[in-house]
Amino acid sequence: MKAPEKIYFTSTENGTHYYTEGIPFERNYIEYLHKDAFIDKACEWLRSNTMAELNLDFGNSQLVREFVDHFKEAMEE
Repeated sequence: MKAPEKIYFTSTENGTHYYTEGIPFERNYIEYLHKDAFIDKACEWLRSNTMAELNLDFGNSQLVREFVDHFKEAMEE
């Protein structure tokens, strides 16, 4: 079974706790994001934004790839 990318946790007025894959209607909720999905999105953002900021093309991006790889390893620890 594949875990959902996001789940939302909330409780009702009578104290019942539940979670759902959809945002609970008219309730306060806590959003939980799957660790792997978070890391993948963060790495993609770093790749895209770092390359744009440094004006690098994909052929000259070894330093960025290494940085993102080190970041991913650190996040997975």
